[in-house]
This record gives sequence, structure tokens and C-alpha cells, in this order.
Amino acid sequence: MFTEHLADKGFTALTIQTYFDSASHFATRLQKKEIKINKINHGIVSSFANHSCNCPGSHNNHILSRKYVKRTQTFLDYLYQNDIIYTKTTLCKTAEPIQLTLFFEHLTQCGLKPITNRL
Repeated sequence: MFTEHLADKGFTALTIQTYFDSASHFATRLQKKEIKINKINHGIVSSFANHSCNCPGSHNNHILSRKYVKRTQTFLDYLYQNDIIYTKTTLCKTAEPIQLTLFFEHLTQCGLKPITNRL
């Protein structure tokens, strides 16, 4: 259903696969932790967004990217809009450490465009 929804919106097969992978990762984590879908809340989704990932799969990085988390958020929005979950949740990545923010500001002062120095 979710993948059909994305196809209807014009997403390519490759993009749909990336959304499916993110949704599957989230669902696998729920299953592993024995969390029922009707128990999803902000704490659970924040924990997912910020977990140090050692999960099996094609994912190489231990830290989930903002883009990856955003794709998972799209899945959660779909579940909410289709009355599969009844709590509107928002995934968010933990804010960048202050040292990283200051370093990005320094790079901007040195002449780099903000788009260049984003993770």
C-alpha cells in the first residue's frame, strides 16, 4: 500500500525502494523490541532516529542520515493519514553538536557557501 501510494505520486522505482528500506528498518526495529504498532509514540520514533545503528541490512553507516530519517517520517505520516496509527509523531535527529555548528559558521566566514559545508 505505501509503495503504491508513492508510485501514484510519481516516485521512481529506485526512490520507492529507498523509502521501503527506511520503513522496513523502522518496522524491523519495532518487531525486535516487541513494540506493537498501536504503541508508537514520540519517544519510540526519536529513539529510532537517533539510535547507533548496527542493524542488519545494506546500511553502512552507524548514524542514520537526516534524509533517511525523513523517508521514515514519510512512512509514519502515511500510517497516520490512513488511520493505521492514531498518534501523529515526528522524527527528529538530535541537533548538531555546538562545535560542529561553530565549525560550519567558520567555513561560511572563510567563503564557503552553506550548501557546500552541510553533512
